Amino acid sequence: MICSYTELKNLIYNSGIGSNIDVGICEEISEAVAKLELYGLNASAEIYRCFKNLSFKKNNIKIIDKSIQFGKGMVIFEGISGLDYFRTNLYDEIIFEELDSPLILIGLGLINNVENFKVLNSTSLIGYVDKKKFFWNENFTGNNVKISIKKEKFKIQQFNSVKSKIKIDKNVWKNLELLSRKILVPESTLSRDFGAGANINDND
Repeated sequence: MICSYTELKNLIYNSGIGSNIDVGICEEISEAVAKLELYGLNASAEIYRCFKNLSFKKNNIKIIDKSIQFGKGMVIFEGISGLDYFRTNLYDEIIFEELDSPLILIGLGLINNVENFKVLNSTSLIGYVDKKKFFWNENFTGNNVKISIKKEKFKIQQFNSVKSKIKIDKNVWKNLELLSRKILVPESTLSRDFGAGANINDND
């Protein structure tokens, strides 16, 4: 199905809220996903998988010299934290022993206009962001993998380009809608008695 940038962004935002994620994170994630979809990358299915496998356990962070090391992490939590560390320019490398979505991490870098944002799996380049331009290695299909971020200038022959339309798989859209509906307050005796449409006399 075809949708607009705004429609998709709102759906991702509401799906995040329905998954009990903080508003600020939902704002960043929804923008990152919608931006990636503008470039024809299947970020909606990716973020749905992340939402469905949420873990709110705290992650231990190690700081060794100028390196930040995360254990098993989620892009919506540790990924955002790692990006914040990167933007301080105080660290040479951010390492994730395991990250659930390197693609969404690239999207977060893109919407934050980071510079020389180099994402590696072992020694292989999987993504690179330079302000408003980015490259994603579409041959890379891994999730829950070890990655590292380095601030290094890298010459990209061809950056990703915007597509004419955003196309979303219908099943992915439906699944995200189901998550978004969780933000609706379920009917209760209290809501029936005092909510909208209750028979309350204006003179009471």
